[in-house]
Amino acid sequence: MAVYCHIRVSELAMTNRYLNIVEAAAYLRMSRWYLYKMVERRRVPYIPMPFCGDEPLISMKRSKKAVRFDALALDKWMMEKVITPLDRRRPF
Repeated sequence: MAVYCHIRVSELAMTNRYLNIVEAAAYLRMSRWYLYKMVERRRVPYIPMPFCGDEPLISMKRSKKAVRFDALALDKWMMEKVITPLDRRRPF
């Protein structure tokens, strides 16, 4: 069972174009775990963020959690996944 964050999805895309993993999971109505898996497999559009903790930025280490999602790109990606129904008058 997926657990969604308590974020109003309609307000989310209107206020923030770039979403973090929690916001994007709520926006797509999927669990964070599943979204992490989709990022890992490069199945969803995302923006990798360079790790900028104590490590120098030159090394450009990337963290799995340091990603952002463009709400417009997610909308486009979802529209590309739409399956149109078959003509019901056609015999099998």
